[in-house]
Amino acid sequence: METLPTIDSTTGQIVFTVPGNVLSTNAEQIRGVIFEVLNRPEICQMALRMVEIDLRRASMVDSVGLNLLVAVLKKAKALGSPTRFIIGDNSVARIFQFTRLNEHAEVVRVE
Repeated sequence: METLPTIDSTTGQIVFTVPGNVLSTNAEQIRGVIFEVLNRPEICQMALRMVEIDLRRASMVDSVGLNLLVAVLKKAKALGSPTRFIIGDNSVARIFQFTRLNEHAEVVRVE
């Protein structure tokens, strides 16, 4: 299963649904999908209002995965867009708190 983007040009929101954990074994694949979309000329010209990463299916994010999430945050910021992470697992939420990533992006906890 791959990371699926949903692009809503009327609201200026892009949602990437990550199918599971974000680890060194799959981070490059996820990075490829996300950055392919974010680097499209029409996306770069769109007035982006939100880049959302749905991590509800993830129970683990390793250091390589964390690096990917920071890179997405920086890319969205360069495009003038805030970033929102949707998190369902406590261990992933703790990673965001320990690394203070939650201070640089909106983090929404869902059960």
